[in-house]
Amino acid sequence: MPRIRAESIEQHKAINRAAILNAAEESFYAHGYATVSLGSVADLAGIPRSTLYDYFPNKQALMAALIEERVPPLLAEWVGGLSDSSPWDRLEALFTTTLRIVGAHPRLAAVVLGAGRGIPRTLHDQLIPVVGAVFGEVNRICSWGIAEGEFAEFEIDALTSVIVDVLAGGVEDVIGRDRPARPVDVVVATRLSVLRHGIATPDPAGG
Repeated sequence: MPRIRAESIEQHKAINRAAILNAAEESFYAHGYATVSLGSVADLAGIPRSTLYDYFPNKQALMAALIEERVPPLLAEWVGGLSDSSPWDRLEALFTTTLRIVGAHPRLAAVVLGAGRGIPRTLHDQLIPVVGAVFGEVNRICSWGIAEGEFAEFEIDALTSVIVDVLAGGVEDVIGRDRPARPVDVVVATRLSVLRHGIATPDPAGG
């Protein structure tokens, strides 16, 4: 029987579970969901492969646990970082908060945002609330900004898609998977500047 490396069996199980999730996050980030095996995760976590099955019956359950346990706290932090003072302030807060969270958790962000490659449909469904929260918030900001006259009168859903695409590009810049990661503040400033020039209501005095 393996030696218990904690004061209680419950603590031992919690330590093992955290180690497995950390190893899964690292493995999925480095190699992609489709190519990772439970055996390689167990090896990285430093536990016997048979022990891992006491916690997760398969790779799908392991990925599901990552999404269920590690994404909601970040989503709550994201919602708490938004501003209500004006449409532009809220849009700026959305970009700043999103990209700072991604910068603090680049591996998890890359795993979750890139999870569409090779995962079962049920895991896609788990990500719908995350994606939907972002699209929904951007859509509300667009509606508010147009109503207040701060944004030009674009079609709201089309404008939402453009802003989400700009945000997604910023996420890739911060993660830096295929190129050097860029500083969060630089990415935020650059992308918001592009949006200000592209969607702000033209100044009549400026021609």
